[in-house]
Amino acid sequence: IGEPLGGTWTLFVTNSDDSTGSIDNWSLTIVEPIMVVIDTVAPNTPSLDLLDDSGRNNADNVTRFNDPFVQMTTTDPNGQFAQLLFTDNLKFRIYDRYNSFTAAEVLIYDSAQDAFADMNMTDGDMFTALTELSVFLPNLLPASPGIINGRLADGVHNLKLVVEDRAGNLSHDFQLTITVDTATPPVSFGLPDAASTIDGLAADSDSGVTTVPATFADRITNDTTPRLWGRAEADTVVRVYFDKNGDDVIQLDGPNADIFLGQTVAVPLDGNDAYPDGYWEIVSALDLNQIVGLPKDGLRRLLVTAEDVAGNPRPTFAGDFQTITDVGKLQIFIDTQGPQITAVTVNDLTEAQYDLFDPKPSVTGPTPLVNRLKIAVRDLPNRAAADFLYAALDAGIAATVGNYLLVGDHVGTVAIQNVVATLVPAVNGQPATATIELFFATPLPDDCYTFTI
Repeated sequence: IGEPLGGTWTLFVTNSDDSTGSIDNWSLTIVEPIMVVIDTVAPNTPSLDLLDDSGRNNADNVTRFNDPFVQMTTTDPNGQFAQLLFTDNLKFRIYDRYNSFTAAEVLIYDSAQDAFADMNMTDGDMFTALTELSVFLPNLLPASPGIINGRLADGVHNLKLVVEDRAGNLSHDFQLTITVDTATPPVSFGLPDAASTIDGLAADSDSGVTTVPATFADRITNDTTPRLWGRAEADTVVRVYFDKNGDDVIQLDGPNADIFLGQTVAVPLDGNDAYPDGYWEIVSALDLNQIVGLPKDGLRRLLVTAEDVAGNPRPTFAGDFQTITDVGKLQIFIDTQGPQITAVTVNDLTEAQYDLFDPKPSVTGPTPLVNRLKIAVRDLPNRAAADFLYAALDAGIAATVGNYLLVGDHVGTVAIQNVVATLVPAVNGQPATATIELFFATPLPDDCYTFTI
C-alpha cells in the first residue's frame, strides 16, 4: 500500500487464508513496455514524371535540359504504423542506365543524401516524411558516360525509381525513359555543303530569260511569293523570316522583330537527329513587295531556323529581346520591272541638239538625215553588291534585229540593217543602264513612225 506514487510503500504478504506473515528476502523489477511495429507491406508503386519536358510536345519525355527537373510521388499503406515510432518513413532512389537497358546502373539520386528531403521532418535520420519530392537530376555524380560535367549527357536515359520504407520493404520500381537533346539541329537553304551556299530558291521561282539558262539559277526573280527549299534534321519545325535589319540574326520580338514568312516540318516526319538530311519547302506567305517599309523590288535577305522536338535551339537574349543566331541565310533579288526607255536620239546628237519628239515648229532648220537611232535604257531596281550587279539587258536579245519594228505611216516597214547593244557595267545602289543603236541602210524619209521593241 503506497501513496503517493513517489512516496514510501509498505508491502504485505497475505496467505490464502488471509493470515499475514513476514518477508525474509524480496526484490522488485519494474519493466517498461516496448512498442514494436511489424510492417511487411511495401510502399505503393511510385511515379516519376519529367517536369522539364521541353519542345512542341510536353508529354514525349524529350527535353533540351540536361539538368531536368523531375517529380517523385508515392504512398505507404502502413505509413500510419511507422509514424507511431518515427516521423520519417521513406527513402527515394533514382537509378540511371544510359542509352541501353543493358548498360551499368548508377545511382543519381538518394533522398538519404538530400539535405532538403532528410530534414523533413527529423533531420539526420536519413529518412523523409515527404511523399512527393521534386529535384534536379543528376543529384549525385557517379562515374558514368551518362554524366558529363555534372549534367546528363545527350542521349537516352532509362531512369528507375525505387522507394524503401523503414522496415526495409522495397516498392516495385517505376521506370521512365527520357531523351536529353541539347544540340542545335542542322538547317540550310538548299544543300548544306559549302558549294551550295547560294542555293535555296526553287527552280520554278527563279525566273529568267528563256534562251539564257544561267538566269534560271541566279536568285534574281520576278516571283514575289517565292518557293524556298533546303535541308534540315528530320521532323524539325522549319521557319523562314525576312531579315528586317540585315544582321543575319533572327530577332523574335521588339521593334526590329524579323518578319515571319512561313513554316513547315522537315520530312520524313518519323525521323530525328539520326537523320540530319531531311527536306523542307516553304512558299512565302507574304508578298515580298508588300512588306511595310521596303521599296518595290530589290534585295531580300532571308533567314531560316529549325526547331527539333526537344525545343532546340533555345533563344538567347540580346538586351531585352529574344534572338536565334544559329540560322541559314539566303539572299534573293526581286525584279518585277521591265527595262524602261529613257531617251531616243538620232545619230550622235543629244536631245538638246535635236529633240526627236519636239513639235516641228519649235525646231530650227530641217530635220537632220537620220542614219541611226540611239535608244537609252534604264532598268530598275537599283542593283546590289555583290551578287546582283547584273546588266540592264541581255546583250544577245537586245542585238537581235527581229526584236525591233519601225513602221512609217507612208513608207511602211523600214529595214533595219544592224543593231548594237552597249551594256553599262552595273553600279551598286544605282539602276542598270544600256544603249541600243539601230542602223539603217539609207536615211529615214520624212514620215511619222511607230517604233516597237
